[in-house]
Amino acid sequence: MDNDTRLQIKTKTVKKLFAYSGNQCAFEDCRAFLVDDGGTMVGKIAHIRSPKKGGPRYDKNWTSEQCRHQDNLMVLCGPHHDAVDDEDRVEDFPTTLLESWKQKHEARFKKAESALIARYADITATIEPKYPKSLRGLAEVYAVEEMVDCLEDIDGIKLFADQLAALPHDARGFAFEVTKRMRRLNKTELLVSDVLRAFDMTQDDLREIMGLLEEHQLGEAEQDWERGWLIKIVNRHPHRIGFPRQCNPFEEIIEYCEATGTDPNRFLEDLDFSLYDIPPGESGAEDSD
Repeated sequence: MDNDTRLQIKTKTVKKLFAYSGNQCAFEDCRAFLVDDGGTMVGKIAHIRSPKKGGPRYDKNWTSEQCRHQDNLMVLCGPHHDAVDDEDRVEDFPTTLLESWKQKHEARFKKAESALIARYADITATIEPKYPKSLRGLAEVYAVEEMVDCLEDIDGIKLFADQLAALPHDARGFAFEVTKRMRRLNKTELLVSDVLRAFDMTQDDLREIMGLLEEHQLGEAEQDWERGWLIKIVNRHPHRIGFPRQCNPFEEIIEYCEATGTDPNRFLEDLDFSLYDIPPGESGAEDSD
């Protein structure tokens, strides 16, 4: 079954790869875009197993046809593509490692129809939110019994679920990561200068994504005359004595997931807020449909 032929990758395979990439490099912890604002594909497709003898991770048991299948391909930003294919660094990027990165990365986006397959389709409309009915789980996490069956809180979370469903995926991820940073720093807001440096963003990038969050009523940038411009992630008015006038709904997701061991993507991608009905320790938090 020895092969030494590099076949051209099929167009439909390229579309699927970019669709499943979520427009992000598959290299672990890299957030580089693969398609720029003008629609140009700036990402590069890498072979996990090279179809050419002597190439990175070449496997004589894989045919040329198998090597151009989507299972053997992953999309990376330019620098990481070159690193993975560097002959002197093959041992740093074995087949098993690249396959695990690809599987983990693509699993986050396979449920969303990509704009690269249906260019003008609204990919945020492909999944309907699942709403909570009792909030028993979230109430237990916060130790607030009054939250159980509280219609005001249930309706507030339903509203957030609908807003999140309409929010583009990159803005969802940004709000979630900013919230994680706020929690690490024990803050409810961040300086714009802090966000720009922490996330390696330009002012134009931050202005654009904050515009999306403000449009969907999930965040805001406001000026403090002493500290400068601040980033906030806010949404609903929780019905809880002693809690702030507005809460950060992404922080609720993080705290519930930490308490129950639930994957945050069940909320961010699957929009399954019925999980808030399941208390920590009860079976089903990871299997809820």
